[in-house]
Amino acid sequence: MQFASFRPVSANSMTLIRRVTANTWGMLEDWAGISSATLDGEKINDLSNLILMSTEVHEDFGSFRFWFEPTDQPYNYNLHLQKRQIRFGWASSVAFSDRSDRGLPLPEPRFLEIHAAFEGILLTICGGMQMSLGY
Repeated sequence: MQFASFRPVSANSMTLIRRVTANTWGMLEDWAGISSATLDGEKINDLSNLILMSTEVHEDFGSFRFWFEPTDQPYNYNLHLQKRQIRFGWASSVAFSDRSDRGLPLPEPRFLEIHAAFEGILLTICGGMQMSLGY
């Protein structure tokens, strides 16, 4: 199992990925009103920025092969796969919940919405090509 993050940890390093990520966050600030400071530094490890996933699912999430579409219930999402991706055994929906008695934060809905929006943009621009932004 691995933690998938909406803003990858690699965004904190001085690499090409950092420059690409900086440009991406510039767009997010302009379009969605979400500041990169929301997840800078140690905030990147905030539980609202993380989802526990198997390695394969994490790779699919980071490559924009699937996304979560919100339903009318809080923290409940329909799961959408790219048409060319066939995953037998995957559920059609997911409900995030805290099963602990500590009140742990759930994935931030805005981040899931942004991931879904990027998926839509990439599908439109790239025709569903495999993408990866370093997640």
